[in-house]
This record gives sequence, C-alpha cells and structure tokens, in this order.
Amino acid sequence: MTASDLFRPRLDSMIDLRHPLAILANQMPWNQIETGQIGRFRKAIGIELKQTFAKEVKELRRKAGGDAHAKQLRRLSRTTKRQRTIVSKLIREIEPKLCQVEQATPQALHGLRTLLARAAQIKDQHRKDKNKLYALHAPEVECKGKARQPYEFGVKRLP
Repeated sequence: MTASDLFRPRLDSMIDLRHPLAILANQMPWNQIETGQIGRFRKAIGIELKQTFAKEVKELRRKAGGDAHAKQLRRLSRTTKRQRTIVSKLIREIEPKLCQVEQATPQALHGLRTLLARAAQIKDQHRKDKNKLYALHAPEVECKGKARQPYEFGVKRLP
C-alpha cells in the first residue's frame, strides 16, 4: 500500500453497492463484452478471417483512452485513424463472405449485418454530422450537454 492509497477515498464508500445499477454491473459478463461483438457473431456464423486484429485493437483502445484523458489530440487522431482502418478492413473482408455462408441461423446473420452497418456508420461519421451513432449496442443513445460542461450520454426521457 502506497501513501497515495491511504488518502484516496474508497470506491465502495462513494457508491451504494446495494443500488440496482451496481448489482446489475456486478452481474454483467464484462469479459464477453470486451472480446467484441463482431467476433462473437463471426464465430457463430462460421466466417474465418485472415487477421482478427484482436491484440492491436485492445492496445489501441487503451491508448485512445489515455490520449483523450491527457488531451494529446494529435496522438489521439493517429490512434483513431488506425482504428478506422481496422474497421474498414474487417468490413471489407466480412461482407463478401456473408453471401457464401450456408450454415448460419437467420438471427446471427441479421445481428452481424446490423452490427456491420452500425460500425460503418460510426467509421464514416464526422464531428459536425447530425444523427451520430454514439454506441454500437444502443443506437437510441444521444449526446446531451452544453458547450461549457462535460458531455453526458443517454436517452432523453419524457416527463
């Protein structure tokens, strides 16, 4: 235990662990979520790839988070450009193979097609575009916030 750990507030004292969201977060299959949805659908359908980029994607995700936090915008743009390149390669490789698949269930094919469409939309969107997609798993999520405050993501509820 270091000196900084002694003065850091404990997370369980700041968060009520009996709250329904905290209970749900403990029950979530985080390992399966982090391995990636495209890989899960791809394996269910039976498509083989030349290269999965699994290690590089994991490293790029970590780098992008660190660069964004440190406000290293030029380095961040380099990592996001590489991420876009990888997504483009995966889409170009998977789409032609979808027509040749025979042993897939209709749900898995539909899931992979919608996921590829959302990934292409995220890859092609720009900063000033309207109707951006903020989350692959939930397309209804929007950005709510003011210019002077940090952004919050979620769904606007009607009163």
